[in-house]
Amino acid sequence: MTFSAHKSEIEALLTNGQTDAAWARLVSILDAETSPQANAFVINQARQFAFDSLGLVRVRVALIGSFTLDLFAPVLQARAYASRLAAELYVGGFNAWQSELLNPASALYSFQPDVIFLAVRLEELAPRLLKEFASLDAAEINAEIERALDSLRGALRVLRAKSNARVVIHNFAAPPFPILGILDANRADGQQAAVARLNAELAEVARQVQDVWILDAARLQSEIGYQQWHDARLWALAKLPLSGKAQQRLAAEYVRFLRAFYGLSRKVLVLDLDNVLWGGVLGEEGGDGIQLGAEYPGSAYVEFQRAVLDLYHRGVLLALNSKNNAEEAMNVIENHPAMRLRPNHFAATRINWLDKAENLSSLAAELNLGLESFVFADDSEIEIARVRSALPQVLALQVQGEPGLRADWLRSLDVFDSLSFSAEDRTRGALYAQERERTHLKQSIASLPDFYRSLEMELLLFPADERTLERAAQLTQRTNQFNLTTRRYTAAQLRTLQGTPGTHLILAQLRDRFGDNGIIGLALTRSDAFTTTLDTFLLSCRVIGRGIESALLAYVMELARELGHYRFGAEFIPTAKNHVAENFLAEQGLAHTADGTWQKELQNFRAAYPDWLAVRVNGLERA
Repeated sequence: MTFSAHKSEIEALLTNGQTDAAWARLVSILDAETSPQANAFVINQARQFAFDSLGLVRVRVALIGSFTLDLFAPVLQARAYASRLAAELYVGGFNAWQSELLNPASALYSFQPDVIFLAVRLEELAPRLLKEFASLDAAEINAEIERALDSLRGALRVLRAKSNARVVIHNFAAPPFPILGILDANRADGQQAAVARLNAELAEVARQVQDVWILDAARLQSEIGYQQWHDARLWALAKLPLSGKAQQRLAAEYVRFLRAFYGLSRKVLVLDLDNVLWGGVLGEEGGDGIQLGAEYPGSAYVEFQRAVLDLYHRGVLLALNSKNNAEEAMNVIENHPAMRLRPNHFAATRINWLDKAENLSSLAAELNLGLESFVFADDSEIEIARVRSALPQVLALQVQGEPGLRADWLRSLDVFDSLSFSAEDRTRGALYAQERERTHLKQSIASLPDFYRSLEMELLLFPADERTLERAAQLTQRTNQFNLTTRRYTAAQLRTLQGTPGTHLILAQLRDRFGDNGIIGLALTRSDAFTTTLDTFLLSCRVIGRGIESALLAYVMELARELGHYRFGAEFIPTAKNHVAENFLAEQGLAHTADGTWQKELQNFRAAYPDWLAVRVNGLERA
C-alpha cells in the first residue's frame, strides 16, 4: 500500500471519529516498513492528532554522544509513537557530549530533558584501548580505563547537580578483531578482558549516581553481529557508525527504557492453547495425541512453556483465552506429564467458545487491569486480526513458524520490562491465584462488610527501609489506576527523599486468611513547619475497595497531626488510567481549594478504621 493510500485510510477513520483506530493504523505502518520514508510519514501524520486525548505520554528526550545522531532521531521518534510516547527530541552535536554536560549554560540544560541517552563509543572515549593496545603495558591499560571512567564520572557529577533527568549510558562492545588474535581470549590482560573490566566499572559508576542506567550496547551488537551493526560507509559520509538495522534495534532498546520509566510496560500475557502451549488441536487429537514431550516437535512446546514460566517468575501475570472444552483442557494442564505450566500459574482463565475479544475484556475486568497492559498470543491469524480490530490497546501477536524458534521469540519480546525486581515479583502470580479464592468466597456471602470480615484482614503500616525500597519504587513505576499523582521514582530517588528532613515514606502490607498479599500500597509525604503534603499515594489494583486506601490515608493524616502539623494537603493529577481514584480525596473529607489542590484541617482529626480491618503500625495495633 502506498503512503497516499495509508493517508486516505487514516483520514477516513478520523472523519468517522475513530481516533484510536486511526492512530493504531498509522503506527502499524512501522510493522511492515522501517525505511526513513516510513518514519517521516508517521512523524508528519502524527502532527494532526491530539496526543493528550489519545493518552500518549509526553517526554523530553536528549540524544548526545560521540557520533552524529541527527539521522537516528526520527527512527527513535517514530518508534516512540508506536509505544504511545510523544517524544520531543534534543539532538546534541557531533562528539560534543562532554562540553554539553560540563557547561551548566549549555543548550542541553536549557532544553530541560526528562531523559538523556548518552551514546559514547570506545573509539572516541578510550582510543588507545583499541588502536594501540599491543603497545600498552598493564599500568598504561589501567590508566586508560581510569581516564575513561573519570571523564564519565565528572560529567555525571555536573549533570546531577544541574538536572534530575534520568540518564541511560551505552556500555562498550569488545573489538570484533582483537589485536592479539586467538590469544586474546586466553589472557587475563587481553583486549577483551580490558573492555569487560571497563564495562563492569562503568556499571558500578552508574549504581553510585542516582538514576543512571546502563544500556547494554555490547549485547545488542552481539545480537545482530558486528558486520550488520557497523556501517563503515555511513561513518565516513555522516559520522554515524550505525547501519539502518542497528538504528532500528537501538531505537527499540531506547523505547524499552522509556516505557519502563513511564509505566507503559505490559503486565499480562494471555495465551491460546492449541498450537501455542502444545502442538495440535486438543479437540481432534485428544490429550494423548497432542505434541508435548521429550521428542520434537513436542520438545519445542515444552521449551516454549519454560520461556512462559520465566516471565511468570519475573512477575508477569499469565492467563488463558482458548476455544476449547474447558474440562478437557484443564485435565491436560493439570495432569499431562510434560506440562510445565499448571493451573496455579494462571491468574485467570477463559476456556470457552466465546469471542476472544470479549474474553479479553472480561479478563481485564477480573484482573482489574487496563487492556493496554495485555499481550495476547494466538496461532490464528483470524483471531489476531479480530482482537487488533476490536481492542487496539491489546498487543496481539501471532504465534507462527518453526516451533523450535518460538521460545526465543517469546524471550525476545521487549514489552515486559521493569526497573526493579523484588520478592513480590516472584510471587505475583500466586497472589492473583489467592485473589480467585477470595472472589469465590465473596460470591457465597451476602453482604460486603461480612465478606470483608470473613477475610480476617490485617494491615501492616511501617516506614520503608533498605529491604523494601526496591518494592516501593516498583509500585510507583507500575501502579497506574489507584495512583493520585503517578509520580515515578527509582529506589535511589526514594532513598534520597527518605534522607530529606520532613519526608516520610509509609508502606502498607496486607495479610488475610488466604495468605500474604505483600506490600500493596504506599504514601510519600513532605512536611514544612505547619503542613504535611501528600506527594504520592497509591494502592495495588488487587486490593482496591476493601477500605485499605481509607485506612492508609487516615493513618498518614494522624501521623501528620502527631508531628504537630495541623494542615494536610494533597493533589489529584488525572491521567488516562487513574479515574478510579478521582473522587477519593473528596470521599475522605478533603476540601477542594481554588488552586486545584485538596486540604484538610487536622486540629481535631482522629483516625477511624473499618471494623473489618486490623491495623498495626510497627507491630502495634491501632484502635
